[in-house]
Amino acid sequence: MTIPGWNDPNAAIFHAHLDDTADAAQDQVHARLAAVVDKVKAAPPAGLNTRIIADSEKRLQDVLQRLHTHALPTPLAAQIALVLDAYEAQNADETARQLQTLSTSFVDESRWIVGLRRLLAA
Repeated sequence: MTIPGWNDPNAAIFHAHLDDTADAAQDQVHARLAAVVDKVKAAPPAGLNTRIIADSEKRLQDVLQRLHTHALPTPLAAQIALVLDAYEAQNADETARQLQTLSTSFVDESRWIVGLRRLLAA
């Protein structure tokens, strides 16, 4: 005979990855990524037409939504932060290097990475 619930793990174990620090970091990455998208939309660089910007924004909606709901794995959010750091420092070589690392380390995320690459490459 078993007693239901007596040996069930605490629900906190299953949500251990959702700590406040990681949530705050994902909120910050979300705000920074959304700001980059808005900046490019407001003043498109030469070589980017509105169709490319709209397509890139559409591709990035998935990752923005996952960041907003804190559903993105922490290593992926950290890599996006590194890409944004390099972009905000206006270091084109480092941005390209971090985008390459992002592309090769997270192959399953390639759909929206293409959009990010297009926005940051111009």
